[in-house]
Amino acid sequence: MSPNNTSRKPRVAIVGGAIGGCLTALALRDIASTIVVIERAANLSEMDLDLGGGGITLFTNSVDLLSRSDLVQPGGLTAESLRVPSNAQTIVLREWYSGKETNRIEAPGEHWSLHRRTFITKLYELVEQQGRSEGDHNAQVEFIWNVNVRPEDVDTLAGTVKVGNERVVKADIIVGADGVKSAVRRAILRASGFGTPKSVPIGFSVIRFNQPDSCLSQETRRLMNLQDCSKPSQGERFQGEQIAVVHGPFMRSVHYRIRDDGLLNSVVYIPDDIVLRDRPGLGRSWRSQVDGEFMNSLVDKHYAPMLPGMADMYRQADGAGVWQLRSMPALPTWSHGKAIIIGDAAHPMAPFQGSGTSMVIEDIEALRLLLKQSLAGPPAMDEAIRNTFDSVYKVRFLRASIVQTISDRTPFQRDVLDQKQRASLEMEGNPNNMGSLILNEDGMPLHEAYSKARKRVEEAVEAERLDLDSPIIVQWAMVYTNADEWQKSKESLILDDEHDLWRKDGPSRT
Repeated sequence: MSPNNTSRKPRVAIVGGAIGGCLTALALRDIASTIVVIERAANLSEMDLDLGGGGITLFTNSVDLLSRSDLVQPGGLTAESLRVPSNAQTIVLREWYSGKETNRIEAPGEHWSLHRRTFITKLYELVEQQGRSEGDHNAQVEFIWNVNVRPEDVDTLAGTVKVGNERVVKADIIVGADGVKSAVRRAILRASGFGTPKSVPIGFSVIRFNQPDSCLSQETRRLMNLQDCSKPSQGERFQGEQIAVVHGPFMRSVHYRIRDDGLLNSVVYIPDDIVLRDRPGLGRSWRSQVDGEFMNSLVDKHYAPMLPGMADMYRQADGAGVWQLRSMPALPTWSHGKAIIIGDAAHPMAPFQGSGTSMVIEDIEALRLLLKQSLAGPPAMDEAIRNTFDSVYKVRFLRASIVQTISDRTPFQRDVLDQKQRASLEMEGNPNNMGSLILNEDGMPLHEAYSKARKRVEEAVEAERLDLDSPIIVQWAMVYTNADEWQKSKESLILDDEHDLWRKDGPSRT
């Protein structure tokens, strides 16, 4: 197919213009004829990229795809272009009350920690440049800003997305990269007849905040083995640093640099009954915050006596972002008609293991590879796209769902998780919602395909002999090359038509 031949190049509409949306636009640049990205924010600066902390963790599985392939651009991205502060490959766990080291985990391969704003800004710059220079036959990308897409705006069979009162975007492929509260997911599940599941609380909330290097005390530096950024030793200042994890029976905090000026990202997991008991509704929005008074109460009341290095950070974290962590069951499908979902829209996961961004990168690489292969074959384009969607689900479902299980399950022991989840459900007035039934948003049982999908994931976890209580279980998520190698090396984790029949059992798949 020549670069100018658009007869086999689909029109693509992407709902969601953040990391997943921009990466998809870049990955499909030489496959699509046109690309339209629909984003609810008014512009890039209004994307709330700094609220609630800005840290992103990418382990070797996603770093390799970004830096050593043409997924984003020929030659890949570099750590320098994203202001990655160091290659901190050691995760050091310390005891909450004493600071004593209890374990250390070596991350295989290269690891990047970076700021969400830096990452999205770089991706957006690349998207804006795409297809605009002489001889560049890649698809240009149109951004439609300030549009909040609703499920009823997405017609999965017609391949249309309504944007406002006067415009309808028509596409051969609709990609839902619209996150945890995905409208495209709801449209797909409603159209397929499977129904939309109700999320349930995990039992913990997460507090996130950033602090410049100049605010860090010497106690904090010693506890976390941080170097002094004030010394002008560019390129050497962050050598040998670590990801610091401080843990106790009912809390966990993670700290790491996310920018080359020394900006520190902190992520603190504490039980819902501490955060939400007297603050109903807090944590349901990305914009939710806790004040300095609350952070001081963690130091002086809930987790006293606190290590000085921790107490210093907490007392300075006024306006920290907070949200409640919730779990979503494995979905019986990721697509319907001309629409497919990726990333958090398809498999939202708690941030305990920092795998969410890596999973959407893996999804997009698989979509790019499998779509290229299908379009190169003889079927008509509509059939080739349906085959692609089916293949993406087959290849990605168990991989993503196992990582989702690892992320939702760890790092707390099962009895602690059960205790805290029960407390959260009682606060919501649903103390009995811990059983095997998967319920819809009205509290009614969903299609049995959900239970079959969950059972298949449980069987895969057992077959892989994964110990979900192990502190090194995160290493399983880090080991991945690409979709092609995964299909060859992990045949047992690829769905098939003969045994995984729930995919065909829905009332409507096309």
